[in-house]
Amino acid sequence: MGAPALRALRFTLALLVMPILALCSASESLAIVLADALPNTSVKMPVRDANAYASRAIQTMTGIRATRGSDLPDQALADGRRTFDAEPLNSGGVSLMAFGRQANGDAAGARRLYQDALSISKRDRFANMWLLEDASERGRVGDVLDRYDVLLRTGGAPADLLLDVLGTALREDAIVPYLAQRLANRPPWSEAFWLKVTPSPGAIANVGRLRLRLIKQHVPNPAGNDADILRRLVANGQYGIAFSLFDALTGTKRQGSEIVHNANFTQSPRFPPLDWETFTAAGYNAQVDPVSGALTFYVEDSVEAVVARQLMAAAPGAYVLSYRTPNADPFGTTRATVRLRCADDGGEELVSIPITSLAASAPVRLAGGACGYVWLEVAAAHAGKTAAARGDALIGQISLRASE
Repeated sequence: MGAPALRALRFTLALLVMPILALCSASESLAIVLADALPNTSVKMPVRDANAYASRAIQTMTGIRATRGSDLPDQALADGRRTFDAEPLNSGGVSLMAFGRQANGDAAGARRLYQDALSISKRDRFANMWLLEDASERGRVGDVLDRYDVLLRTGGAPADLLLDVLGTALREDAIVPYLAQRLANRPPWSEAFWLKVTPSPGAIANVGRLRLRLIKQHVPNPAGNDADILRRLVANGQYGIAFSLFDALTGTKRQGSEIVHNANFTQSPRFPPLDWETFTAAGYNAQVDPVSGALTFYVEDSVEAVVARQLMAAAPGAYVLSYRTPNADPFGTTRATVRLRCADDGGEELVSIPITSLAASAPVRLAGGACGYVWLEVAAAHAGKTAAARGDALIGQISLRASE
């Protein structure tokens, strides 16, 4: 693994682990966790400079300020064995024995015992937290996420906190394949996960990449918010990922030289704005009517507004933009325009066609580069003295095709 990837991995581990350990260093310290698990056992824990949360636990555990002493690890082991002998299915006793091993420097033995504690109770927070930190120290992102999985399934820590941390960590590319492996198992927390991480602008690119990985494995999104993911990808300028996700979700490919998706308005839009996105406000309304195969709209305001649009990807080259309408009469009082503009590069307008007849077309050359993605827009305003009749303006086709 190269140095940049290693740094990213370590940063990801820190993002995942530190907030959870901080949780345990406050009012829910490890000492309190142990005290809850073993209410009849007085436990003393040695101070470890590397563990700030353990230091706090010593000060708060059962109201006693602990002192250093060589007998403390042995006492933990003895207390754990006594608890285990009295109640073999008490995971706290096994965790206490594990802590004794840990304090004596036997990390491998402690690891085995903590895992045994989890085999008794997956809710054992002391075991989960130690294994969480242990996995981080060993650079095991997958093991860290396994602990998250357990905590989210069992309520070992507040779910909102865990999901917030995952959303922050998802800003790093290194975590994507590991999260994909866990989500492929369709855990019960996956719906809450998608709803939580999708609104994060810093993570949205990797949210899209993660969703792409899972679609390839035929794993559905239980939150049903794929359309929201697409919208947010576009809003954050992640056009390439958005189009890859759109193609994976729809399973369709553009036919021939036509660039516009649903150019004849025969389908209800599922994933705008990569399909038709229509707008409604106080003075205008637009919708795709697949029954009549048309974009229908009305406008009552003299101020021009975009009533429909679609984001498109087109290779550099020569194209022809065209429209047709079954009835040009309404466009006497409704001033409408079909136009193309760059999605980036300042939104430069590339071509514009006023709708004044049954059909019209105009050539346009797309240069690619900073204008590799373009917005196809329908803009309209009321041009007459009286209000337009609702739904009387129709466009039956808008097409952008490569020149023959």
